[in-house]
Amino acid sequence: LLDLALPALRRMPEGDRRAFLETVDALVREDGRLTLFEFVLQVVLERRLRPEAWEREPAALGTLDPVLGEAAALLSLLAHAGGGPEASAAAYRRGLARLTGADIPQTPRSACSLAGLRRHLEALARLAPPLRRRVLEACAECVMADGTLRPREGELLRAVAEALDVPIPPHQPAAAA
Repeated sequence: LLDLALPALRRMPEGDRRAFLETVDALVREDGRLTLFEFVLQVVLERRLRPEAWEREPAALGTLDPVLGEAAALLSLLAHAGGGPEASAAAYRRGLARLTGADIPQTPRSACSLAGLRRHLEALARLAPPLRRRVLEACAECVMADGTLRPREGELLRAVAEALDVPIPPHQPAAAA
């Protein structure tokens, strides 16, 4: 539904768009917690309706080194979204191997949060386009480690793609044979 509404939302006058985003933000904060749905909604709306909020620095980072910790934390969160401890560890290792040869410990589930995810994405958004694509590919490797894309994993992957400005097509289930 959001994808269908975005063209009309983009045509709204700037003041109306700003008021709309403020209303969405107030509704998200109303109950004092941030759900995955709310997080993805905010990232997509901000990215599409307020792209200046996600503008990159003119001198984009040309190496992963300064943000490798953020990338590892992002992969940890994605890996934890997919299953139990063993599956999570295997998914994390696959994603990390796709990204770097470094041996970085997985962030424990208890230390992963959507608020932290936002900080990680903001740091990773400073990467040059080829490195942002590489991060997204590592994320996709992580969520697909078990061969199944769960809705929670797909929504997280969408938020990552939006925040990093690396387009991916919407997920569509395979047609029955």
